[in-house]
Amino acid sequence: KGEDAIEFPEDGYHGDDIKELAKLFCEKYGDDWLKLDTPERHKMMAEFGLSINLPKMKRDLARYGIEYDQWFLESSLHASGYVADSVQKLTDAGFTYEKDGALWLHTSKILADKLLAAGKKPEDIEKLELKDDVLRRANGFYTYFAADIAYHRNKFIERGFDRVIDVWGADHHGHAIRFAATMRAPALGLEGRKLDFLIMQMVRLMRGDEIVKVSKRTGKALSLADLMDEIGVDA
Repeated sequence: KGEDAIEFPEDGYHGDDIKELAKLFCEKYGDDWLKLDTPERHKMMAEFGLSINLPKMKRDLARYGIEYDQWFLESSLHASGYVADSVQKLTDAGFTYEKDGALWLHTSKILADKLLAAGKKPEDIEKLELKDDVLRRANGFYTYFAADIAYHRNKFIERGFDRVIDVWGADHHGHAIRFAATMRAPALGLEGRKLDFLIMQMVRLMRGDEIVKVSKRTGKALSLADLMDEIGVDA
């Protein structure tokens, strides 16, 4: 018995916030969740986690000076069929293929065609070793790449944005280049819409003279609230 009776899965998040959520969940539901099958348990736990975390995110962001006009749930794109529709448009236009049971986007061809049109030489493009992206896994689940495509289509087409600015981390630079090229594929009907990327750099956190090492996977993390408590909002 006890919180250490079952270890975290190796590929899971090991943060103390997960333990705290588990504790709150058990306090609220006791053993009732044990009677449910696995999908129902997962749904119940996810909804509980959102009910705790979303209000906290909103409070922390408001304290930081950021308030969103609309909170958009990715699940709404899946439930409405918008993700599947976006992928189908790319498939109908001949930009996808199947391999190992998964559906792939021919990102390398989309990007290569864009570079050729910009005057790049084929031999220079070949040196880039461009990659393709999975849109739907062999298990039938759509990837983040597919959901991102649908989300941006929603912004441009359904909500009428004429410009979108994405702020991504430096470790996603290659992904940003492939994604930008994908969003300009004629099949999506977004010609003339402006999509810009701001790539932010990583920072080294110092506490006094010592480097503070953080890692979400191992649970060594600092939240925005932690930083505001320690160094203040202005900094």
